[in-house]
Order: sequence, then structure tokens, then C-alpha cells
Amino acid sequence: MEKPFAKPAAAALALAALLTLGACTSSRPGAAPSLNPVYVTNAKKITLLSPENMVGSVESLMLFTGSFGDQQFSTPVYVQADELSLVLLLVNDFGVSMGSLNYDGMSAELDAPLFPPSLKAEYIIADFQNAYYDVAALESNYEASHLTFEQELRDDGSEVRRVLSGSTVVETIIRTDGRLVIDNHLRGYTYTLVEADE
Repeated sequence: MEKPFAKPAAAALALAALLTLGACTSSRPGAAPSLNPVYVTNAKKITLLSPENMVGSVESLMLFTGSFGDQQFSTPVYVQADELSLVLLLVNDFGVSMGSLNYDGMSAELDAPLFPPSLKAEYIIADFQNAYYDVAALESNYEASHLTFEQELRDDGSEVRRVLSGSTVVETIIRTDGRLVIDNHLRGYTYTLVEADE
């Protein structure tokens, strides 16, 4: 595996800028009022699902690689998620923490000095939920916001999830073994999470 981005501070800032531009997420009745809504499109917003909608669990060091326009960056991220919470830990090449995100269904906390104050944790959580949360819960939540969430299981074992507004695909999520690709067509960003080699 190639070495992560040589300037982790720049990577963290680029990650923050990318995620600030928007993402997609999910909602359920009774969501905590302290959580910010997430705008899936410029006009349609939804709130986050609770962690109990997580399917299985994830605990892994991953290499985050992203692009927005001509900008490209890469940095390690430690991910721990289950039915109780989501924790993302951004680290540098030496394994030193550069910030964290914690979500327990009632609150979302982003503690990362390198990130701009305008970055909302909910937007980071949003794409993660689209990739790993229960499809039926996502479908129901999006339908309530006049949006569509769909899943396609392919013969090669990969899974494709899509968020649509009418006939327009807003976001495509592709999961294969140890690899996640998210392409937000509306906001113009793409990023990949790949499990680090043992």
C-alpha cells in the first residue's frame, strides 16, 4: 500500500473542506433535537438514524483518499462503529490523533482543531450511514423526505447503494470487501476508504 499523504495537516483540512460541502444521510422519528439536519439536496433535508441501525460492526484502520475538483488527498482514519456508536479518529503518518468524531444517536461531536467551525459532524456521519446502515431503515427515512434510497447486490459480491431525488442520482455508494467508494454527484466529490494491510 502506498504511503499516506505526506502532509497530514493539509489532508485534514482538505477532508474538512470536502465534507463541509455536503453529503447524504438518514433519519428516523424521535431523532435528538440537538442534531443538525443534513441537506441531501439544496432543498431537501433529513436527520440522522440512530446507531442501532448499523448492520454488523466495523473496527479498522483505513486509508482515506478523496478528491474534489482538482484537489486530491490521502490520510489514515481509524473507524470504530457498532449498534451503540460511531467513532472516527483522524491520525497522521505517525499514528498521532489529529481529531475525532463521536456519535451516539443523541449527540454528534467533532473535536478537531484543524477543522473549520462551520463543519458539522452530521455531514460526516451521513455518508457513513448510507454505506453501513440497514437498507430498510434508510429506504423508509428517505421516502419520508420525498427521496429514494435503493440497493443493488451484484454477482461479483459487491453492493451498490444510491440516493436519488426524482430520477437524478445524488450519490452512489459502492462496497466491496475491505473497500468503500462514495461518489456524490451533486456536490462533486468522491472518496475511498480502504482497509489498511495488517
